[in-house]
Amino acid sequence: MKGIKVFDLGYEEAKEYFAYDAEGLEFLESLPGDERENYHLKITIDFDKKITWYQEGNWYHESEHLLLMNDKINNAQEVEDNFGGVLDFLKRENLL
Repeated sequence: MKGIKVFDLGYEEAKEYFAYDAEGLEFLESLPGDERENYHLKITIDFDKKITWYQEGNWYHESEHLLLMNDKINNAQEVEDNFGGVLDFLKRENLL
């Protein structure tokens, strides 16, 4: 594959994404119900540069634990991640 590809995941898929990251999983588990419902994980992969990053946010409004992140406003911080590990996850989940 070439270029940049973006994947949008919800709360349940994010739990699988962070399955081997105790801190990330603990954060997800700490979210109250309304934040879980509006949780959004955006994974971006640049196949040419072999880098990947993710952002976490709330679809509808900034909340206690999540910044606003939707199609119009994105206040979420980019966090670099392991290229090979992300590819493995996406293949395992049949997203790639």
